[in-house]
Amino acid sequence: MSKVRPTTVCICSHLPIDPIQLKRSRLHILQHPNEENRPLHTVSILRSALHTDSCYVYKGKSFSQQKYPDLHQVFKANNTVLLYPSKNATKLDDLRFNGCCNVVLVDGTWKQASSMFARNPVLDTLTKVQIEAPSISEYVVRTQPNDKCLSTVECAAIALSHTEDDLNLKEVLLKPLRAMCQFQLNHGAVVHQSKEAVARLKMQ
Repeated sequence: MSKVRPTTVCICSHLPIDPIQLKRSRLHILQHPNEENRPLHTVSILRSALHTDSCYVYKGKSFSQQKYPDLHQVFKANNTVLLYPSKNATKLDDLRFNGCCNVVLVDGTWKQASSMFARNPVLDTLTKVQIEAPSISEYVVRTQPNDKCLSTVECAAIALSHTEDDLNLKEVLLKPLRAMCQFQLNHGAVVHQSKEAVARLKMQ
């Protein structure tokens, strides 16, 4: 008899007892509308783990200055960076700031993120930062385009551990993700390989 996958998962015991108040960073997430309704999306982990003054979520595809004036103030700040891969992106390890910085993340599939980037030209004016994934994504219950792609919570965990100069922060933010994935695997889910890895296997 096959196991029944749960429709809801409680990972409260794996979250910080008190939401984390970031000291040197603020996280701003631009979330595609479809991502909010996707099962097991990871922004909910960040919203639960981080203090409301440290994590802001904006839902939509386009973010005009008229509709999002506060967000555009963030875009105009010199201390704002966008986590987005590009040819002229700065490596995260080379990023240095004096004082607090704003970290902007686009949450969605790669296709959705690319579309949102194109629909909001202001994003291209921001300093872009690229994360070099130290390993394959731990978000194993969802298929990634390639082995270098990470989930939103993983990107945030790596970036914030750098901007906060706190390596332990990465582990604190990834603990709920690991628990969520393990719970799903225990109830019938299977480990997903990236599309890139699957293509390599087919070629062998």
